[in-house]
Amino acid sequence: MPGEAPFECSGKMVVPMFGETEAKSDAITHDSGHYVIVRPEGNWDSPGYWELSEVPVKCA
Repeated sequence: MPGEAPFECSGKMVVPMFGETEAKSDAITHDSGHYVIVRPEGNWDSPGYWELSEVPVKCA
């Protein structure tokens, strides 16, 4: 993932990011599901854009 270019997905620009930190007991991981992982920063407990959208997700 490091060095990947931004891309458009369902009309939104997506910027791939990577970071390492110590995990908390309720941490979101790769096993949490793809819609949970892409929720907006600070809104991890609420459904995100793609979960609420009636528009099918189409990624280039």
